[in-house]
Amino acid sequence: MSEYLGVPNAILNKKPSAELWEGQTDEQEMGVSYAHIDSYLKGEEIPKDSMDVIEQLHKQTEHKRNIAPSPKPYKG
Repeated sequence: MSEYLGVPNAILNKKPSAELWEGQTDEQEMGVSYAHIDSYLKGEEIPKDSMDVIEQLHKQTEHKRNIAPSPKPYKG
């Protein structure tokens, strides 16, 4: 769709990055490619080292998938 709409190639082909410093990419920071993540989510075979990275990242971010604690409603 982006190509159809005429989005410039510089944007279409830009590697995802938080841009915290020059040359940083998401894939470098995570240690796994988006292609391997996509394949993993589809249940396809990927290299064991990539699978290990994905599963470790999933464990490390478990807290982000839990509902934040909140105070109990006031019953006054």
